[in-house]
Order: sequence, then C-alpha cells, then structure tokens
Amino acid sequence: MTKSLMGGHAFGLALLLVVLVPTSAVHAAASLVVRPTRVVITEDQDIVAITVDNQGDTETAIQMQLMKWSQRDGEDVYEPSDDMGLMACPPLFVVGAGSTQIVRVGLEQDRKNWNSEEAYRLFIQEIPPEPAEGETGVQVALRIGVPVFLPPKDFSQPNLTWHMESRGAAGLWMTVSNSGTVHALVSGVQLSSRSGFRFAASAHQYVLPGATMSWRLDGLNPISGPLPDTVEFQISTDQGLYEGSLPIGK
Repeated sequence: MTKSLMGGHAFGLALLLVVLVPTSAVHAAASLVVRPTRVVITEDQDIVAITVDNQGDTETAIQMQLMKWSQRDGEDVYEPSDDMGLMACPPLFVVGAGSTQIVRVGLEQDRKNWNSEEAYRLFIQEIPPEPAEGETGVQVALRIGVPVFLPPKDFSQPNLTWHMESRGAAGLWMTVSNSGTVHALVSGVQLSSRSGFRFAASAHQYVLPGATMSWRLDGLNPISGPLPDTVEFQISTDQGLYEGSLPIGK
C-alpha cells in the first residue's frame, strides 16, 4: 500500500564538507538547525516530520539522501538501497534566510517484518551556490546525518558485552559488542576502583545489532597515572544503564 508523507514523530551527526570550487574566498557553511536529531519509525507511527531551520542570512539549497546503515569491522558503512521502503520528501528544496522547511520521512509501503531493527542515515546536505566567473578558493558545505531507526515491534534492553584495554601511549579503549535486536547509543562512561581510581567520559557512539565497535575513552582527557587491574563501571545508553566490573586488559 502506497503512503502519503503527511504526518510525524521522533536522533544526529553534523559534518563540514570542504568542496573545491572556484570562489574568491572561504565561504562558511549555511547555519542550519535540524530537529529532531534522531528519527524512530514504528508500526504505529510510520511517518515522521523533521524541521530544517535556516538561521543564516542567505537562502540555501538542500539535497537529501537516505542510505542504509550498517557497521562492519568497527566502521560505519553507508550504502544505497533500492528496496529499503523508506522515502524522504521533498528530496530537494530551497529554504530561505530565516525560514523553515518541513521534511517528512516515512514508509512507502507496509513493512512486513517488524521482528528486527533496520538502521538508516538521512543525509541533509547543503548544495554550494554557483561561483562567480573567475573566482577561486575553497567553499565549505554542511552535511548533517540524521539516524533513522525502524525497531522491532517487541524488544528488550540490548544484550551488550564490554571489554576494556590499555594501549599504553594510545590510551584506554573500550570495545562494545551488541548481540541484541536493537541499537544502543553509548552516551557516558564512569569507572572506579577500590584503590581510589575515578574516571568519567562522555560519548556518542552507536552500536548496531550484531556489530562490535571500539573507541578511545580518554582521548579528550588522557589518563596519566597507572590503571587498576579491575574497574567498576556504569555505562549510560539510550536503552538504559549498564553496571558491572571489568578487568582492564594490558
């Protein structure tokens, strides 16, 4: 059954793309604000409205692209998919200075399988204006990637396993494996030990079902002292709080 994208509900990553085009100077990217920064489409709410605000002083042309999202060998992978059954409308538009554009994301047809989660990224990308003749330089374009999730109808907190490893001068690393049926977004990590060791770090790391991801925990605040052999952890995610103890591999 074909659906009309006329309704809405609801997560995001913003990238600056350096586009080599002839222009007389470095032009800053448009001032865009996208809400919400994550989209969840369910059987009961299969159309979501996204607001794109242009807070700049010039009109901006925008192109949208939906990509299938997976994670392989610890990396995010984005691929086009002809049968994903999702649609973003309108795919191309111009939003005036100080104006707002409503974008709708939804199912083109009824989804038959609501037993496993599917993940996508909706890339909202500025199209740089045509340069004036004879101008040279670099132009910067804004690209925002909004996660789009189609979760299973019935699911529980993801089954996550954790591994901590000290890599010497490369810092403290955490590896998370997700054997559940839905994603997890790790947002914060707190570590402690009986010896008085304390460490806290914010994070913004998605781990999709069936995937394993690793990242450095202390990149912004390197740990200078010795690490304990075992730590107690509290890990905050969008699916709940996880607690336990872990040895630190060395």
